[in-house]
Amino acid sequence: MIEIQSLYIKSYEVVTENNQKFVRYKIEVTTRLKSYVVRRRYSEFVQLRIDLGAELQRAHQLDRALQPGQKNSLAVLPVLPPKTRGVISYLTGSSSIADPATLLERQQALERWLKTIIVNKDLRAATASSPSLISFLEYERPPQAKPVNGAGDLAEPILFTPQAWLIEHNDLKAAIRDIYALLSERDQFNQRRHQNPASSSATTELLESNRLSVDAKRQLASVSSRVGNLLESLQQLSGPSGITKAGMSLSVGEVERRSKLLTSLQDECEKLRKLTVFAHTEAGVGLRNRIERPAEHADQRAELLGGGSRGRPTTRVLGGPATAVAEETATTRGLDNRGLMEYQVQTKMVEEQDSKLKSLTEILQRQKMLGMLINAELVEQNEILDDLGNEVDLSSRKLKDAKKKMDRLTG
Repeated sequence: MIEIQSLYIKSYEVVTENNQKFVRYKIEVTTRLKSYVVRRRYSEFVQLRIDLGAELQRAHQLDRALQPGQKNSLAVLPVLPPKTRGVISYLTGSSSIADPATLLERQQALERWLKTIIVNKDLRAATASSPSLISFLEYERPPQAKPVNGAGDLAEPILFTPQAWLIEHNDLKAAIRDIYALLSERDQFNQRRHQNPASSSATTELLESNRLSVDAKRQLASVSSRVGNLLESLQQLSGPSGITKAGMSLSVGEVERRSKLLTSLQDECEKLRKLTVFAHTEAGVGLRNRIERPAEHADQRAELLGGGSRGRPTTRVLGGPATAVAEETATTRGLDNRGLMEYQVQTKMVEEQDSKLKSLTEILQRQKMLGMLINAELVEQNEILDDLGNEVDLSSRKLKDAKKKMDRLTG
């Protein structure tokens, strides 16, 4: 489908070939990936209208042997602007090439004609995928993944312009968010299935969970391929010359910033890959057997856990080295593999929290003791200051008495 952001005919050129002059109009096309210019003659516009009319006839079957009351599909298309200025010009053979005003008027009319066939609501459905229009505009579809040639090798990666590179990066971020949404929905089905494995809807929930996992994997493969395409494109944009094939340049800082963006995308893809692989392992044959054949599964479980007639001890290891044999408890006996793993993680987290709490308690005790020592030192210093104040008062009184005695002696 054609996705054009803007289309203009802003200029034309007069070309001479084989001693004949003709006009070519410069069509400026802007798509999601790039901007480019296509040069077309008026006769090519005429041929495009004929081809579009034929496509409309086949698509909508408007001709149907031209029954009365039905119009030819060409009548649906807008009319091209006339090539000549009138009957007199046609009869005299005078050309409009020498008249810039006429060429400018025709240029504007051709631009309106092109925009009409692209955005008109009655024509858009047919022209959006028209081979004739795609060929006329030399339109390239946006890449979704690396194309593969006949030999099975990856074809040459498409070089993005700097602006198109950022647009593709934003599209990939949106695609990653969609994959996370699929995995979240899958986890909801798994959670309901684990809460009530013997319910009648357990099988349906398992199938739906598997379907979501497959969709997520398929989308992740496409995203990973597109991320690789972005990486190769960035390497092209930051070549030794520092100049892109499109004539643009990227600074060293911009290349580094985009490299960080790519690294973030690759990390997200790796996280998603691990999530999808874990879900595939979890939703294996064992879980389906537990849902569809609970009685048989219970017997096998009892035998594995040492509840059978042989009385063998349990060998399930709750963490630690492989040689350690953990005792089955009432808490772990009712857990499946996923529940046991969550229990191990929670137990480890609690142990780590206890260890951190113990260290924090020791730190607080040391701080408390230090505070008590500081308080004792402050009390002692206050006592010294009080004694010093008393001594100062006593000395002041003695000085006053001595001064009075001196005054009496001198008086």
